Order: sequence, then structure tokens, then C-alpha cells
Amino acid sequence: MHNLNAFFQYAAIRRRARFSAVVGCQVIGAGETWSVLYRSYASISENSPRQIQILRDYSDLVKRCGITGYLHREDEVLFQWFEGPKASVSMMLDLIRCHGSHHGLMIYGNKLQTQRVFSAWSHGSTTTNGVSLFNWANEISKPLHPNSGSALIDFLKTASGQRG
Repeated sequence: MHNLNAFFQYAAIRRRARFSAVVGCQVIGAGETWSVLYRSYASISENSPRQIQILRDYSDLVKRCGITGYLHREDEVLFQWFEGPKASVSMMLDLIRCHGSHHGLMIYGNKLQTQRVFSAWSHGSTTTNGVSLFNWANEISKPLHPNSGSALIDFLKTASGQRG
């Protein structure tokens, strides 16, 4: 019964996400830019058919919603920054909270931005195979303090090829 309820919650949010993406076109590119930085744990295997389909659906949705950002998967841990119009960011955060593909969500920041951090990416991503967060932090002696997202943002910029 719990799985069935979770499915209906996910389906309702997904319908709302599609509706918001279509109706919310007036919001895209206008107004304030909000951002979210979070960590969660993956509930599905890396490169599994389910993960590949979720990433395809997600990529399509963020484009329609005016969201940019970056996702890094470090083994079973997901780190993600996304940014865009407040309505789109709130809807995406609701979708992430209810989606069964990950759990243990910890939000490091949800705030107003003066400018986009990942304006050149619709939504990029890396895995440990490309670059490791923990190796990066060790190499530059940067502490990964659990209450601060600044090191995570610096890492995501590095992983994406951005400077700074």
C-alpha cells in the first residue's frame, strides 16, 4: 500500500510539473532566480535503465522550466545545484522530495541568487568516474563542512569545467 501511495504522489507531482512547465512559460527567464543545493542518497543503481530514463525525463523538464544546474553522483551519494524561476525551483524541489529514486535529502541552501552559477548548462552532470569530490577536496585541502555548501558549489564548478 505504501508503494502505491508513493506512486500516486509522484504521478500527481509529475502532472503538476508538466502543467507548470507549460503554463509557467511566462515565468521562464523573467523575475528572480532562486537556487537549491542538496545532498541525497541514490535508491537506484548507477547507469541502470531506470536511472537513464529518469535523467532523460529530468533533462526535458528542466529545459521547459528554465532551470539550469549541475548534478554529481559520488558512488551512491547525489549532490545537486539547480537554479531558475522561484516557481520552477519550488516545483522541482517538491518533485525531488517525493521521488523514490533517492532518499535522505539534506538541503544546504535554498536562496535568492543575483545571477546564475551554471547559466551555460541546461543541466550538466558527472560521476565519480569523471572526478571525485573527496579526492578534489583532499588535493586542494578544502574541508567539506556539512553545514556549508560553498565547497560543494566550488567542486561542482570544477567538475563542470568552470573556473572560480
